[in-house]
Amino acid sequence: MTTFKKIRLALIVALVIVAAIVILQNREQVTTKILFASIEMPQAFLLFLTFLVGALAGFVVAFMRLGSRLNSVQKRIEK
Repeated sequence: MTTFKKIRLALIVALVIVAAIVILQNREQVTTKILFASIEMPQAFLLFLTFLVGALAGFVVAFMRLGSRLNSVQKRIEK
């Protein structure tokens, strides 16, 4: 096993351990109000949903920026 693979495996194991700790420490139910609805869910799930929404927003912004950069490169090529 190469050094890179060992480091990668160690990082994956560390992330899994940290995720397990966060889940175990945030199992209590919380009430979240979304518009006019109130939803009860474990706090760990709410944290995960918040992370997921933020990651998706980041991907959308990155793809929008990539699209605008590709358009400007295409315009330069056409000149």
